[in-house]
Amino acid sequence: MRSISIGKALPSMHEFLRICEYLGVTPQEFFTGAGDETDRINIFNRLQDLDDGDIQKLQTFLGWMEEK
Repeated sequence: MRSISIGKALPSMHEFLRICEYLGVTPQEFFTGAGDETDRINIFNRLQDLDDGDIQKLQTFLGWMEEK
């Protein structure tokens, strides 16, 4: 987890699927957008419940996605 949070490793597939499950989206929706504004609001609301450590991990993961 430390390597993921400091940007030295990507999350495993299992961890990625857990992120999707927590956010209530499919892996496809995670990358392409949920399509429905209600889904995006739901994701935003769930993000507000994350602790600082989880937010940092998600920011790192999203940064890697933007680089591709």
